[in-house]
Amino acid sequence: MKTSSKDRISIKKSIRITFKIFHLKLLFLVCLLSLGIMFFESCEKETDTKHPLVIIHSPAELQNFSVFDNIPVNAKITDDKVITTIKVVLTDDQFISALPAVYLYPNVASYDLEMDYPINDKYIETGEYYLLIRAEDGPNFKNKYQKIFIAGIPRELEQIIVLTEKSTTEVGVSGIDKFNQINYLFDINGDYAASEIDSRYRQLYIAGINVINIQCYNLETHDMEWQQEIVPPLPLHPENCLYFDENLYASFTHYYINGYRWDGSSIFNTTVEENKLPSKIARFNDLLLADLQSKTGGNTYIATYYTVSGSEKQRLLTHYQVVEFLPLDNNNVLVVANEFDQGLLKVYNPYQNVETPIMEISGKINCAVKLSNNNYLIGTEDEIYVYNDEQSVITEVLPGVIAFRLKFDELNSNIYTVGAHLINKIKYPQMTHQTSHVLPDSIFDVHLLYNK
Repeated sequence: MKTSSKDRISIKKSIRITFKIFHLKLLFLVCLLSLGIMFFESCEKETDTKHPLVIIHSPAELQNFSVFDNIPVNAKITDDKVITTIKVVLTDDQFISALPAVYLYPNVASYDLEMDYPINDKYIETGEYYLLIRAEDGPNFKNKYQKIFIAGIPRELEQIIVLTEKSTTEVGVSGIDKFNQINYLFDINGDYAASEIDSRYRQLYIAGINVINIQCYNLETHDMEWQQEIVPPLPLHPENCLYFDENLYASFTHYYINGYRWDGSSIFNTTVEENKLPSKIARFNDLLLADLQSKTGGNTYIATYYTVSGSEKQRLLTHYQVVEFLPLDNNNVLVVANEFDQGLLKVYNPYQNVETPIMEISGKINCAVKLSNNNYLIGTEDEIYVYNDEQSVITEVLPGVIAFRLKFDELNSNIYTVGAHLINKIKYPQMTHQTSHVLPDSIFDVHLLYNK
C-alpha cells in the first residue's frame, strides 16, 4: 500500500516532535547532573579541615617524676566542631607506648582535661619520656607531646634461690635473703634435670628426667602457674637442658628443642634427629646454639638455628662436649668445652660458622660464667681460673676451690661458687671470701633473683 504525501508529512512531523522530546529529556538530565555536582562541591567546601587545639598546662617540660608517682595532667582542648576522643599515654623517646593509654570521649567543643596518670610499672627505666595527649574530632586529630623525666627503681638483688635434692622424687626450694639467712620456701614433687628463674615475672622453671616435663612456679605465691605435659619417650630431658634469656628454651633427649614464653605459650620449636642429643643450648642474638652429642658414638656438632623460624642454619663438626656458650662480642661466642678430661677454650662465629682455638686448660672444666670487662670465670675439678679475652691470659684465682656451679652478681660484684653442699660468696675482683652457707642436702643449682 502506497503512503500518501499527507501521511509522509505527518510522519516527519512526529519524528521531529519525538526528537525534541528526547532532546529536552537529555537536557533535563544534564541539568540534574550539573546541579548534583554543584551540590557535592558545595558539601566538600563545608568539610571539616580544622584540627583540634591542645594546650598543656601540666606536667611542665622536663618535670621530674619517679616510678609509682602520678603525673598530674592538665590541658585545655578545643575544636570548631566536637571533640570525639582524647587519648593520654606515656611514650618512650622513640614515641612507643611505655604504659597503657587512657581514653576519654567528651563529645563537646571545649574540654578541660584534669586527671592523674599513674606510673604504675616498676620496670620503667630511668630516662626521658613523653606524655602524649591526642585529640580527635572525627576526621582530624592533634598530637601534643610534653617531655618529662622519670627516675626508675634501681635494680637490686633480692635473694638467692637454692634448689636441693630432698629425695629422688622431691626437690627443695629455699632462699638466702639479704641478711644471709636461709629460708625454706616450698617443695616440688618430681625429679630434677635443670632449673632457671625469671626475675621479671617472679617465676621458677624446673625440668625433670622422667617425672616432670617442665613446670613453672610463682616465687611469690609458691603455686604452680603452668606445666607442659609429659610426652614419651622417656627420659625427657638431659642434664642442664634449660636456658633462659627473656624466654625459656628447653632441650629434650628425643627430637626437640622448644621455647616458651612466661605464660607457657610456645615461641620456638625445632627438631633434632633421633641419634643426636642436644646436651647444651644457648641463645645468641637471633640464633640458638646447640651442642649436639651423639647417642651412638658418631660425630658431634655445634648446630645453629634461627630463633624466628626454628630452621637449622648450619653445623660445625666438633670433637668435644660444650660446657657453656658465653657471649664474647656482637659476632662471636666463647666456647668452654671438654675433650675427654682436658679443658678447651675456643671462639666460635655462628654467622660465618668458623671456629678458632684459644688454649687448653689443665683438668676437666665443670662450669663457667661471664664476669665484667671481658673476663670469664672457669671452674675445673681442681681450682678456679679467670680468663681475660683481651690479653688471652688465664690466671689461677681460687686454688683448691671446686665448684660445680658459678654465678656472678654484676650489681654487687659478687661471685657465688657452688659445691655439693657448700655455697661461697666471694668479692670480685679482689677474690676475698665474704660468707659461706652449708646445706644438709645436695645442691642442684642456685639462681639470682632480682627485683626487676
